[in-house]
Amino acid sequence: MDLEEDIIGVISCPGPLKYCFDRFRLRTDDATGWVYNNFGANIGIVSNIFFSTAIIFFARSQLGCAEPGDVCGRVHGLRPSSLVTVVVTFSGVITAFFMPYIGAIVDYTPKRKPLGILACILFIIIQSTQISISEQTWFAMAVLQAFNGFFYQINELCLTAYLPEIRDQVKEEKVFTWYNSIYTITGTITQVLYLGVVIVFAGIYSWNDGQIGRFGQATAAVSGSFFWYIGWHFFRGKDARRSLGAGKFLAVAGFEQIINTTKAIFKFYPRSIGTFFLGTVFVDGAVESLLSISITFYTVVLGFKATGVAILLLLVLIFSTFGAFLMYFLTRRMDPMKLYKIIIVLMMIMNFASFMGLTRPSQKNMAYLIASIFGIFAGFYYPLSRIIYAMIVPRGQEAELSGFFRYCTQVLSWLPPLTFTVINEKGYDFAFGAISVNGFMFIGLVIFMFMKPWNQCLEDAKVNKMVRENIIEDKVDDEAGVSDESFHNNE
Repeated sequence: MDLEEDIIGVISCPGPLKYCFDRFRLRTDDATGWVYNNFGANIGIVSNIFFSTAIIFFARSQLGCAEPGDVCGRVHGLRPSSLVTVVVTFSGVITAFFMPYIGAIVDYTPKRKPLGILACILFIIIQSTQISISEQTWFAMAVLQAFNGFFYQINELCLTAYLPEIRDQVKEEKVFTWYNSIYTITGTITQVLYLGVVIVFAGIYSWNDGQIGRFGQATAAVSGSFFWYIGWHFFRGKDARRSLGAGKFLAVAGFEQIINTTKAIFKFYPRSIGTFFLGTVFVDGAVESLLSISITFYTVVLGFKATGVAILLLLVLIFSTFGAFLMYFLTRRMDPMKLYKIIIVLMMIMNFASFMGLTRPSQKNMAYLIASIFGIFAGFYYPLSRIIYAMIVPRGQEAELSGFFRYCTQVLSWLPPLTFTVINEKGYDFAFGAISVNGFMFIGLVIFMFMKPWNQCLEDAKVNKMVRENIIEDKVDDEAGVSDESFHNNE
């Protein structure tokens, strides 16, 4: 197969689907696979809203405190208001511990595609099982959800590994940028459509949160498996990107790679990309936990049903598009890092105002306004973090550090929900636990303050010192090897 055939998309959709879906594809097979896989991934992640509210619903029903304001006891040793964050905590711990090993499989073996397929299959199996959630089975289903979060991250890690290769395939930076826009736009549209379908059916049949949770998982399992099947059909299998050295084991290779990468980053770029990565560990961990905490807050404190929480997320998604457009306008007038820090401060203020100010069900209308404003901030936050990374990563290290960047966003994702859970279980005011995420955002913000000025960060990124160091080390090793061989030959 020549190079051009390898780059331009040649794989057709499976079976009868080719007559329809072959018209909806990008230039390369991998890029097309990314789009369809992204459909399934977005459906999978947003379905958590309905399933999380179902967990709370069945737990509170079991305790006889289904109405807002009812004083609940404990079930399985936990308050119902802690259940969702406990699930997220366990999922985060599993992900943080095993992700280096998963990354090693992606990098050091040709198993990237089979691994991604397996993760999606396991995810769908669990989702299909969770359709049976009830007052008798909800706890077991919640335990399964912790593992599903891990399987989701495996699929995302496999997808991340394809992105640099897609960029190399299309060659033109404008095309790759447009593809990234397509991924974002289609992902948002997919989430909106999924939420809309569930909301409409729930309204027509007047379902309670438990019934909505079942329907949400059923819909996600069917549609997600459909899109994931098409996506992985298009993705091409890949050879190993690296080879294990003599005497090294796959089980520890990923951890060693993270340690070595961390050392290199802080040796050569301590106050640019290094400081950014470190701050991201705290800020992203906090922001990622806001969804699970907010679901619990709006359900338990304000008395929102599953459809109400879904409408709040719809507002976040819709207004995030306005935020994204506004972000691109403002980044032309100020450096992205300064804007990023401003957005973090505004998000902290919004968290404090919403969690401390909203205390009773009669304030539901205010929650819709807050969700809209937060959506604008979210539209700034996520694109900005990617833009900053892309602009200050050392040239030539984009592929090497993309997985490391993703790991930084996940390694501490378990700590903010754990902090909330501990505060909530101690019996303190629910709002105090919710705003505890601000502490992690503040730590990240302080770390960002130690970054070099933006222009200096851009200058640092122009020189790839990490590659230079590797070349020097390789030369030294080669010379040492030659000297040793010559010495033994002379003997």
